[in-house]
Amino acid sequence: MILTHIPMLTDTKLRVLKPRPTVYRIADTGGLCIEVRPTGAKLWRYRYRAGQKANMIGLGKYPSMSLQQARRERDRQYDLLTSGQDPSVARKQEQLRVEAEVENSFEAVAREWFKKQGAWSPVTLVKAQTLLETWAYPWIGHRPMRSITVADMLALLRRPEAQNKIETAQRLKQRCGQIFRYGIPTGRCDRDPTSDLRGVLKTVKTKHRASLTERSKVVASLRSVHCVFLH
Repeated sequence: MILTHIPMLTDTKLRVLKPRPTVYRIADTGGLCIEVRPTGAKLWRYRYRAGQKANMIGLGKYPSMSLQQARRERDRQYDLLTSGQDPSVARKQEQLRVEAEVENSFEAVAREWFKKQGAWSPVTLVKAQTLLETWAYPWIGHRPMRSITVADMLALLRRPEAQNKIETAQRLKQRCGQIFRYGIPTGRCDRDPTSDLRGVLKTVKTKHRASLTERSKVVASLRSVHCVFLH
């Protein structure tokens, strides 16, 4: 491995770097360097010492990460180092945190919950999944369960309600509540935020029809039903 030291990189120098038969690096300042691979790929690296141990981490790929962005990221890693954290260890911890958030996201928990509804008919399952894919996942699907508040759920349910889809809003509240209640014992959340929304949403108005009291109308109605069954 060859490490070439020059005072400082520039965009012009970066653009003209050519691949060689072996990997080589050209230093910028403060531990930042660009690594050029035989394939032509150019990768930003940050070299540092944590205690007596030398280490190096990747920062990004050039030109997707510009020289200015790479320097800012180098400075951020240096700040971690001066605060007593090993940048490599801090990165692994951050990756674990992100992975945990993905596993505990509303959508991940919802899909896990759906798999346990073995007694549901295929039609019911598809309807419930479509409901969440349409009205829930685009807004809260990526969110960790614990981060979703009562206000978040109210805003979510107001969307179908604003389109006068009252029954949809009610069913959405019911399904989301079931998922949150599943998330509590499985350790993904502490409470069901939909439980505080009782009486907040609009309700479907039931239309009551007058009952048949006249004997002639009752007989006519029974005859029409009988004819339907015969045909």
